[in-house]
Amino acid sequence: MEPGAQISMMTHDETALVIPAVSVEVDAVDAAEAAALEAGREAAHPFTDEPRGVRRSLVRDPDGNAVRTLSHR
Repeated sequence: MEPGAQISMMTHDETALVIPAVSVEVDAVDAAEAAALEAGREAAHPFTDEPRGVRRSLVRDPDGNAVRTLSHR
């Protein structure tokens, strides 16, 4: 099976300080966050390496919504 795009709408997040409005799986979460910060977005939560094999980042979109990007390790 080939990996595909994954977009999830969020209602809660048990381990984040903020609830993300949307979650997007990317190939390289570090690069995605770097691009968002370079574009002037604000970090909403520090990088987190979860025990289930996910590395994630949360940044705020222009309207202030938290957007979670994640990659599987």
